[in-house]
Amino acid sequence: STVPVTVTGITTATGVSAGSSYTCAALADGTARCWGYNFNGQLGNGTGGSGSTVNATPVVVTGLSTVATIAAGLPPAMPRRPAAGRDPGVHVRPLAGAR
Repeated sequence: STVPVTVTGITTATGVSAGSSYTCAALADGTARCWGYNFNGQLGNGTGGSGSTVNATPVVVTGLSTVATIAAGLPPAMPRRPAAGRDPGVHVRPLAGAR
């Protein structure tokens, strides 16, 4: 849309970032939601790949609970945990796959 619209389910966003064909939001509760095309697993919910469709409604990014900021682009989005709340040994990783 060329006109801003309300995104269903996003009411406490602390940050939003748009990628090449998807968008992600960091929420006040430390979780993240993404919506849009999911051809390469950009949405971070464990799905994606050949034959994937567009998700117009945000999906929960799995495995994250202390997201402070998020940046989307090409390649997939990168969530950042706050330094003080970072889990030992956990590094910033692409939403599309575990590293």
